[in-house]
Amino acid sequence: MRVPESKRQGPTIVVVDDEIRMCSLVESILADAGYNPVVTSDPRVALELVRRENAALLLVDISMPHMDGYAVMDALRSDPVTSACPVIFMTGHLAFTERVQAFRRGARDYVAKPFTAEKLLAKIARVLDDGQTRSPAS
Repeated sequence: MRVPESKRQGPTIVVVDDEIRMCSLVESILADAGYNPVVTSDPRVALELVRRENAALLLVDISMPHMDGYAVMDALRSDPVTSACPVIFMTGHLAFTERVQAFRRGARDYVAKPFTAEKLLAKIARVLDDGQTRSPAS
């Protein structure tokens, strides 16, 4: 059962994927779990959404037209307002080299498509919990 928007207490998570069905699926999973999902299929607006919504996390696909997930993350990191926002990549790329590149570029985690709601939510919870237990000096 979906948590009504007015009663959601969880953090805001920006979701960027060029596949509309994937956006809808992830939005539903996050809303059902009590998060505040903000979804776009256009990676060019991701940085503004993270900034405007004061997002706690960015979920982003790697392969998208106009701007890939790596470029989105690079833009996020280059902006002092959004540079600390953690990133989890969602992608169908299963190659080890893709995972290595994601982590080298600063991703906090990686979830391969297709994924279960439980797996996605566990990764989100771990990243968000890790961020809250770190001291400001970390």
